[in-house]
Amino acid sequence: MKLAQKRPEYYDVEKFGVPVNDLDCIATIATFSATLIWLSFPRQGIWLRDQEIKDYIALFRYVAYLTGTPDEYFETPSRAKAIMETLLRDEIDPSPTSQILANNILNCLEGQPPTFASRSFLEANCRWLNGNELCDRLGIGKPSLYYLILMAGQVLFFMAVCYTYRSISILDQRKIRAFRRIIWAVIVEDKQGLGAESVFEFKYVPDLSKTTKAERGRGALTKRGGVEQRNLLAFLLGCVFICGMLWMTTNLFLGIWSAAVLRLEHVQERQNELVFGALRLNHKECGDM
Repeated sequence: MKLAQKRPEYYDVEKFGVPVNDLDCIATIATFSATLIWLSFPRQGIWLRDQEIKDYIALFRYVAYLTGTPDEYFETPSRAKAIMETLLRDEIDPSPTSQILANNILNCLEGQPPTFASRSFLEANCRWLNGNELCDRLGIGKPSLYYLILMAGQVLFFMAVCYTYRSISILDQRKIRAFRRIIWAVIVEDKQGLGAESVFEFKYVPDLSKTTKAERGRGALTKRGGVEQRNLLAFLLGCVFICGMLWMTTNLFLGIWSAAVLRLEHVQERQNELVFGALRLNHKECGDM
């Protein structure tokens, strides 16, 4: 605000409002809670249980409380969903700066550990989760069909892992402990991460010389395998599984159909025998008379 007073061209308070305001904070909390529950997770084949939804919203309501964000919008799942839908309807309007930021994020993530994802795969992720309309307005590239297939494989992988672990409590608890340990090691301890616990203050100090501009990626790290190979394998295994299920279902149906046809034929033959027997008996009785 002091910079805006000295250099009005730096930021237009009357036009854009206070740089950090309640609406921005509410939108951030909603993005990390409601948007995941009702948009991102379902688009990856994952639907939370009612209690899981209540717990997750309660967690981020507490985060809102700690950060000074109005938390009444997250009192219940229905209120959280309502504020999410309101923000999506009234606040999503990408600008040229939005395009720069979106592409800078992709450049930053391209080819980096631990996933080593390519630019095209990251673009496929964006379009799968956010839809083509928004991605077109953000200037995100259109990947080929191959990368959409990789995304389908990723969805199958996530579904298999999530539903399997959720169904087995022991495995679920073990995965949570392992995930905490791995994330800490990758982000904090690994030499390609921070390398150590952070020693700088998480405080942004604006500067008149700082502007948002398009950045080049840091350069993709080459590595065999990675998330794309895993997703391709998951897609192929999923196809094999689905084809196997279709084959078993078809054979089961044909077996039941054949058994039903044979049963009907047997019943028909039995009926014919009874009819012919009755006719012979009737003919014999008529002859005796």
